[in-house]
Amino acid sequence: MLKMSLKDPEFQKRQADLGAVVVTDERTGREAHRRFMTQEMQRWKPVLAAAGETLD
Repeated sequence: MLKMSLKDPEFQKRQADLGAVVVTDERTGREAHRRFMTQEMQRWKPVLAAAGETLD
């Protein structure tokens, strides 16, 4: 149901109007999403460390 909703053009337009980007590609799969999140955590870890924050 969620994947179908994410592909709905009206939903995508509403999200775009709010400045959001709806992910509809392979990142919606479990393993691909895990890889994406791992990459994002590594990407932002130095920024957070420089600000004195940690990634939880």
